[in-house]
Amino acid sequence: MAGKGGSGAKGQAVGGDGCTLTEKITKIDLNSGSLLESMSSGSTSQNQGANQQKPKQQKQQTEDISDSNSSEVANDLNAGGAGSYKHLKNRRLSERDDCYKCCMEADHIPPLDSWKRARQHPEFDSLKYINPALHKMACSLENDKTGQNLLAIEVPTQSHRVNLTTGNSKISQSVRTLLADYIVLGQAERMLKLAFIVAHPVASNQIRKDAGFPEKECEGIVEFREERILKIYRKGFLELLELYHEKKVINQEELERLTEFVENKRFLQRESDEYKEILGDVKKNIPDQPNKQK
Repeated sequence: MAGKGGSGAKGQAVGGDGCTLTEKITKIDLNSGSLLESMSSGSTSQNQGANQQKPKQQKQQTEDISDSNSSEVANDLNAGGAGSYKHLKNRRLSERDDCYKCCMEADHIPPLDSWKRARQHPEFDSLKYINPALHKMACSLENDKTGQNLLAIEVPTQSHRVNLTTGNSKISQSVRTLLADYIVLGQAERMLKLAFIVAHPVASNQIRKDAGFPEKECEGIVEFREERILKIYRKGFLELLELYHEKKVINQEELERLTEFVENKRFLQRESDEYKEILGDVKKNIPDQPNKQK
């Protein structure tokens, strides 16, 4: 979990890297799938000079991208790209178009906080004998406090905001602790299956609904349909698995099982053991309801 972004008044969006879009609206051409820009009609100084005229508040204009035409846009945004958090961030910052810098974020999988919690676990030292590669990744935080070298995927900002691991709620903290426990146990396969479920915005909202919570929504500069979101996360999860395999965190058999888990969208299947475990963890954190007075 890392990076912050969002949209404010008309034509303005601020990302975690500090970029600001001034009087700039990004739209989607549904016919070609290309990004169109309505550029600034005045400089920042001109806007400051017109400070006395309060601009009308208007919702950021966004449109769904038709699935058949959106792959080009997704590729331009590096949606679903996997790599170190630092690599993904630097790639985004190198884009000439400020929109790209503000509508995407790198999401640690598992979350950075889970790595930190794992290192504080009393049984953490035993991990070096169970899964040395996983232990090495966790220990990298000693000289890399913000997890710049830990693995992440590039996702739409609004999707990152929706997943169950984002935020400081009791549920989010409990889910991150659950992942930390599996890191300490060295059970990388199980940990990654659970991490994929709670990192996925569709699965996260499905679990909220099943647990009796309202679904969470967050608007972004560029809106993707659910079908495209599924493709973005599929790409990211599969690329991430290859990287964890290269680092010897998972072996070939685990890679094959995890690949099957992603390909068959088992992170959305309510009957899977992993889904049930996350749902149970979320349900136990439901706030107590006050007794109704008769």
